[in-house]
Order: sequence, then structure tokens, then C-alpha cells
Amino acid sequence: MVFGDGANPRPDRPVRREIVRDISRDLVYGWFLVPGCVLWRTELLRESGAWNEQMTVSEDHELELRSSRFGPWVLVPDVVLHYRVHDGQTRPSEEQARCAAGQLAHQIDVAAARLGERSERLLRGWGLMWSADQAFRARRPRQALLAYLRAVVAFPVVMTSPLLRPVVLRRIGWAAARSAAGLRATSH
Repeated sequence: MVFGDGANPRPDRPVRREIVRDISRDLVYGWFLVPGCVLWRTELLRESGAWNEQMTVSEDHELELRSSRFGPWVLVPDVVLHYRVHDGQTRPSEEQARCAAGQLAHQIDVAAARLGERSERLLRGWGLMWSADQAFRARRPRQALLAYLRAVVAFPVVMTSPLLRPVVLRRIGWAAARSAAGLRATSH
């Protein structure tokens, strides 16, 4: 359960009911779980190559992308971890983010073949969602709203995901409300 980021003042559960699902596509479009929420089988971690110790950013997302190829995940609605997001957290440098993006792009490329998708298409969708998420995290509502809308129009599959849909709708709602408030403030 993630809380305290200012945009989501009340804790929210990642899933409301048990779901058994191949989460590869959800992960490609930016959904992921904080690693403390995941119960990993030792064999799966070994077979997937475990943590990429060369990465200092997004290593959890990269591992989740790699491990998703081993079959569906069971997602349960129980809260097993409270993860606080706050302004004092260290953010990755641009160089770290670029390096992580390269590693994630490689895993998305691998996932594309398994999902029967063109790699370029999945990478474009990932890029659109990543840009929207960055604008949301930076609390730039107009930019976030436009970026999420672009992503949803270009990749409507995002809205069919029971994992991504609630997150995207909540963020679009936040961005629309803040954008409207900003427009009202500038018109007076």
C-alpha cells in the first residue's frame, strides 16, 4: 500500500480481489509492486537471474519484468507492506534514469516477443506512460493530464487492465482537478 505522496492522501490497495494474471503487459506499461509486497519462490528468483546488482534505479521493476515470463502472478488484496512516499526521498540522477531506461527497454523488448507484440509499439507505450508518470510525480498537472490522455488514446489496452486502470483514472482525476483549479486561478 503506497501512501503519502500528496496526490494520493489515502492509502489505496493495489487490488480489491484476488487476481491470477499474466502481468507482463501491465509491467510494460508501468505498473509494479514494491518488492516487499511480493512473495518470491527461491527457484523463480534463481531462474530469472535474481537482482541486477549493476542497477541502482528501477532494479525492482526490471526484476519483475524478467520474472513475469515464468507464468501468471497471484495478486491478493491483503496489505502486507505500507510504503511511504515523501518529498525528502532521493530521486535518481538523469544518468541513473537513462541507464535504468536502457535496462528496462531491453526487458520490454524480451517481453514483446513473448506477448506477440512489436517491440517498438510496446516501447512507445512504455515511453508515453513513463512521461505521464514523471509529470505526475513532479506535480505538473497539465503536463500529466495531457500525457496520460495521449497514452490512453494511443494504447487503450491500458484501460482494460484491472491493475493499471484504477491508477491511471485516479491520476487523470487528480491532474484534471488541479489543471481546472489552475485555470480558474489564472482567469481571476
